[in-house]
Amino acid sequence: MRLLTPISVGKLTLKNRIVMPAMATNFGNVDGSVSDRLIDYYVARADGGLGLIIIEFTAVSFEGRFTQNQLRVDSDRFIPGFAKLVDAVHKAGARIVLQLHHSGRRSPRNVTMTQAIAPSAIPVFPGAPVPCEMTIDEIAYVRDAFIQGAVRAKKAGFDGVEIHATHGYLLAQFLSPMANARTDDYGGTPEKRARLPLEILRGIKEVNGRDFPVIVKMTGDEYTPGGIEIEEALLHAALFEQEGADALCVSGSAGSMMAVSPKAPGIRSTSPPVYIERACYAHLAARVKKHVFIPVMAIGRINDPDVAESLLAEGKADFVAVGRGHIADPAFAAKCSGKRESLCFCIGCLQGCIEKSVQWSNTGITCAVNPKVGREKEATGIRSTASKKVAVIGGGPAGMQAAAILAERGHQVTLFERAERLGGNILVASEPPGKGETLNLIRYLSQRLEKSGAEICLKTVADAHRIRKEKPDAVVICRGASPRRLNVPGVESAKIVTAEEILTGKTAIKKPGRAVVLGGGLVGCETALFLAARGWKVTVVEMMEDIGMDVGPIIKFYLRRKLEESGVEVRVRNYVGEFRDGNAVCRLQDGEDRTYDADLAVLAVGYQADIKLFEEIRALVRDTYIVGDALQPRRILEAMRESFDIAQVI
Repeated sequence: MRLLTPISVGKLTLKNRIVMPAMATNFGNVDGSVSDRLIDYYVARADGGLGLIIIEFTAVSFEGRFTQNQLRVDSDRFIPGFAKLVDAVHKAGARIVLQLHHSGRRSPRNVTMTQAIAPSAIPVFPGAPVPCEMTIDEIAYVRDAFIQGAVRAKKAGFDGVEIHATHGYLLAQFLSPMANARTDDYGGTPEKRARLPLEILRGIKEVNGRDFPVIVKMTGDEYTPGGIEIEEALLHAALFEQEGADALCVSGSAGSMMAVSPKAPGIRSTSPPVYIERACYAHLAARVKKHVFIPVMAIGRINDPDVAESLLAEGKADFVAVGRGHIADPAFAAKCSGKRESLCFCIGCLQGCIEKSVQWSNTGITCAVNPKVGREKEATGIRSTASKKVAVIGGGPAGMQAAAILAERGHQVTLFERAERLGGNILVASEPPGKGETLNLIRYLSQRLEKSGAEICLKTVADAHRIRKEKPDAVVICRGASPRRLNVPGVESAKIVTAEEILTGKTAIKKPGRAVVLGGGLVGCETALFLAARGWKVTVVEMMEDIGMDVGPIIKFYLRRKLEESGVEVRVRNYVGEFRDGNAVCRLQDGEDRTYDADLAVLAVGYQADIKLFEEIRALVRDTYIVGDALQPRRILEAMRESFDIAQVI
């Protein structure tokens, strides 16, 4: 497997071609220093067998920060903490590089408490704060800050540094014609716009020596009108190589989706969700690789070993960055060969790693499929001293995880699922276009369940009568929630189906016609896409100000884009007041009524929990617990976290 063969970056030899790229965790201390939690997080990934870890973006100056707990390297007082991190990662068998970063105009005022600086006084998007155009002295200050950051990195023992020159941060702003309108020596032509990054690269090589490895993370395409495109990126790559760069990581995006219309062609995110194809930036790396002789790294939703291997086999890259794949499973590299069936895949949901709002929270990232993220040193999975008989009710991901962990800890576990297969709402979530990868979670949990020895009872209703018969010592209820129903005049006579009935095939879809989806949350929007892909003319009706109010900004952005591409009409601020002659009659905010006449009415107005079963069983078994949507409808992130936690304490 080529993925597991060595590669050299300058004078640095990596044991394999798998890299964990820089990803913000917010696990640092509030002063920007390295915390024990951060060290534990990276050591767990180093133990997993990868060749190189690139430590998350580290601010070279205080005013260049992007998040509250961002790491800093603008003072010698940070060196001891970094040295401790480097030593721990080296002992775990991986190489480690520090990423040097400055946010420029993307520095939030509530983080830096000052006005952002940039090559030109151009805001990130219309209406955003206007940054202060940098003077020549300020440019020199930032250049020296990057160089001194690299000096401190070398003193701390890092194997190299990566210059962050993409994703719309400061150096990318200098490189980009849409952010750099200068007319002096730092703007006006591609070569002049590249001057500051090149001066930084040259300076690092001068002070740390030509043999000290420097990687440049660069933009292949900003996918934004007026931004960097691939032809200019090829020039940048050649200039970086000439100046001594030892490797290039080729990414994409301008960093802020609000800078463009959702209709902008080819728009990509710095953190592409499941809606975007795997290896979405690999074609950019492939173009750059043809123009340089130094190693090129591909990046962008590479979460599958087979995809990573194909990129190398096809000559598109020399090594690959697997980011969120390592958040989901720290042992990604070790499982690439021979243990693929035990790999916990990233499902591209962004719930814990991105849309938990790392920028505004000091609690740090987590992961929907890996509740251990940020808790690597917590005592979990400890074998029980007294085996108990435990009943787990509900075979969705939360129930599957709870049953597997409890059985692994030595309990006698029976998992009851009323359906004919395991998976719960994940089976529903995997049906919309582009969501098939979600089933990887069920495959992972299924093999884990099988190895655990837990008994699985499908097509079995675990009610109070069954539990009385089983006489368990403890019960964990994870059976999810039920779709909400509308309680409006005329609903009884209307022909309405739920989104789940459509997505699971319980309601047969006849020849395409007109459909109205009542509810513009994630389920409603994805059901609309499901129908549109089958030729239906679909209208989504939502009572709120916007669709996607139950998801984060990135997922919402791509939902809206996909709806537009699919021809789905969206109507917001429409409250369903009644059904008249089988048609939905909605009342608008101005008091006007609008009737939606359709061949199919689909209900997607949320879920509701029912704790009646919990109350009944709690009267029989004192140690009865309820988790996930069964307690309160939320996301997979909360369901997996709660089932993981309760499985540790029984």
